[in-house]
Amino acid sequence: SELKEELARLARERRSESGGTGTWAVEGRPGGLLDLGSTVQILRARAGREHAAARGSRDTVETIDALASLGALSAEDAADLRNAWRLWTALLTVQHVVGGRIRAGAVPNRLRPLVQETAGADSFDEVESRLDAAAAAVSRIAARVLES
Repeated sequence: SELKEELARLARERRSESGGTGTWAVEGRPGGLLDLGSTVQILRARAGREHAAARGSRDTVETIDALASLGALSAEDAADLRNAWRLWTALLTVQHVVGGRIRAGAVPNRLRPLVQETAGADSFDEVESRLDAAAAAVSRIAARVLES
């Protein structure tokens, strides 16, 4: 549809502006914030045709919750999107606080506990696993939404 094509175009443009697609590219990586936001917007537009509740909030987590309550998202998909959103936005905040993009080899030792805690990981080494799991979940959901 036109909406899917437009969102895909915007995501490509924003991805190139956001600094790449690697593991620590919170916004631009496949399954990152851009893909999550586009997926939620597609679902919101579809559900919003029939349900005003889907159009009511600009907050992403509230929109995810509304979509789940309307049956536009399964409880599992809603939980995955909610958790990914919280992880991505928390890490994006850390990136802004430390003045740039975090890269695994470039995270100073003094910041590693903050990044680890933000990601909800037991160790710094586990952080990338959490990032990859969140991205995989978002990508899986996005692919289903785009196919439907």
